[in-house]
Amino acid sequence: MECFAYFPSLIYREERPDWVREVSDKAAPYIDEMRQGCGFPVLQTNSMINDPGLSFLRDAFFHASVGALKEQGYDLDRYEFFVNGMWLQEIYESGGHNFHVHANTQMCGLYFLESSDGGGYPIFKDPRSSKSCVDLFAVVQPNVTNATPEIHFDNIAPGSFFVFNAWLPHAISTNTSKAPTRFLHFTLTHREK
Repeated sequence: MECFAYFPSLIYREERPDWVREVSDKAAPYIDEMRQGCGFPVLQTNSMINDPGLSFLRDAFFHASVGALKEQGYDLDRYEFFVNGMWLQEIYESGGHNFHVHANTQMCGLYFLESSDGGGYPIFKDPRSSKSCVDLFAVVQPNVTNATPEIHFDNIAPGSFFVFNAWLPHAISTNTSKAPTRFLHFTLTHREK
């Protein structure tokens, strides 16, 4: 029989270690402010979206996101896009993020500044909610198949940059390392012209 692969979930990845030092330096004041009086395993800065020193990173996320939407077949002429979220998170030992999506946004991004063996990493869940109601166990194998329920990017390094649709459920695994995992999170939204 002929087979058709419809409704793909696309995740874009690029390695940009050349940005790590500059972004870390610019983010230092936000990190210092975030840590004051906090003892939680997951910390989040205030918005960094308007920081002129980080505009190159915001713009890189914007262009990658809009390019991805165009490649996916969306009619971009009808909309105006803008980055509406940019913040840094630190995840310490035993910290992580549950699966979630971002409502009222189109694209999300992650840029990793620090990571170590056993550190937190991104996991993406199959977005087909009706599949999870009747799913069978997948055969464990190195290749991704239609049965694969989650994709684990456990090979991140400082400079790993991800862009994906905001409707794709994503999480950060539990950090089992003594060292923190540090990354920026972005969101892109739109309005009709």
